[in-house]
Amino acid sequence: MKKESSRCFKACFYGWLALSAFSHFASADLMQKMLPFLHSHNDYEQEKPLLDALNRQFESVEADIWWSKGEVKISHLGIIYSGSLEELYLKPLQERVEHLGSVYGDGRPFYLWLDFKENCAELRTGLRVLMNQYEILFKKNQSFVPVQLILTGNDTAKRDFFMDNRDWMITLDQNDFVARPPQNSAYSWYSLEWRDFFEWDGIGEISIKEKKTLNQLIEKIHNQQKKVRFFGTPETYSSWNELIRANVDILGTDHLQKLRDFIDRRPEISQRLIEKRSEWVRTWETFGNVFQGSYSALIFKN
Repeated sequence: MKKESSRCFKACFYGWLALSAFSHFASADLMQKMLPFLHSHNDYEQEKPLLDALNRQFESVEADIWWSKGEVKISHLGIIYSGSLEELYLKPLQERVEHLGSVYGDGRPFYLWLDFKENCAELRTGLRVLMNQYEILFKKNQSFVPVQLILTGNDTAKRDFFMDNRDWMITLDQNDFVARPPQNSAYSWYSLEWRDFFEWDGIGEISIKEKKTLNQLIEKIHNQQKKVRFFGTPETYSSWNELIRANVDILGTDHLQKLRDFIDRRPEISQRLIEKRSEWVRTWETFGNVFQGSYSALIFKN
């Protein structure tokens, strides 16, 4: 009886220890130190659209779409076009997914933001026809959806497209923060203009008041189970540091190499995450195995 009690005590003790370790290393503190996605704003204006972002390990790109001469075209103002959505983005993304299994070959999702620059029925219809040719990228009925489509821009256009295409992995953004948003899970992002909330230009230090506003705003959005990105942010190291500290979900830029350099010069963050993940895995494996062994010995004892 004493041996059985001792064995039971050990099983409970090691189980508690393992769970405590799990709770510690998978804590909110660790999650808050995760780096945000890197986002190429108006990506089509880069020297090599999409490719420049992929070469710098960006997880998100944005393209402005119009309907022109029977095609979904990419342009900021709808005057001079950089090319078609298919040629610049869909074909190269599908080639990578077919070859690697995902955009980067590691199972990470990739985010394609399409900015509707006009509310045009032909644009919505043409986009659906185009997407039907690239089911591997977006279709919900797959075990893994490698490219997640986020619609932004014209409110009516993105809402109508979503309503007509619910079989695709599509989410929408909101451009105005509301304390009590509509209970619609399709709106999973906020895209907010920086200057609507802040005067800081990224030079020197952010004021205590605006720092508090930034932190509280992002916290409120996360409490709504939504994510947030700001556009028009100052493109400075100080600004990016503050956004990371505030736990923003996406860092956007027009200057890809500058942001890549900034991230690469913060090895303390990446190293700390690697060490914490490794420590968590080692702890879980060690105590989990001991717990499992003790528990099994107790349960299966003859």
